[in-house]
Amino acid sequence: MKIRRSRLHYAMLTAIVIVAGCAACSELSESWPGFVARHSADTLWALMVFLGLGLLFPTLSTASIACVVLVFAFGVEGSQLYHAPWIDAFRDTLVGALTIGSHFSWSACACYVVGCGAAALAEVTGLTRHDTPADVPGHTDNRIGADNNAVANGSGAPVAGTASALGQEQRKGAT
Repeated sequence: MKIRRSRLHYAMLTAIVIVAGCAACSELSESWPGFVARHSADTLWALMVFLGLGLLFPTLSTASIACVVLVFAFGVEGSQLYHAPWIDAFRDTLVGALTIGSHFSWSACACYVVGCGAAALAEVTGLTRHDTPADVPGHTDNRIGADNNAVANGSGAPVAGTASALGQEQRKGAT
């Protein structure tokens, strides 16, 4: 089944994750259990990147987005092994700390896998879907060129007088 993402839906989810990520980086996280407080920010960062890519590229497959997220996340984490005055100065800012971090951590890599995996699993299982998948009988697909009449009777067979039925009749006549 092909995933179709609503940009509005993904924008709202991304905003929610950003707020949660800011909470994870604030004093609010001091009241959270230690494990959650230590690892939630990196996990939410990967989740946010996944949702952001889903927002920007709504037709890209879940696997493609997950691969891009992990390559990007591991690249950012690996870049933290490089230290020069100019990049360390950027890392000392709030924007720098939130985007590229300050120090390398293997646990952060594990958090990226968990965050990306959770997003991909939610998407594949339909938890992030805002509408009915196009291959469900009786579902109206409003995309241009979609043949809604093929499933109008619930059998999946073309309904007489529809574009699907007429197309099949034309093909039969051509043989």
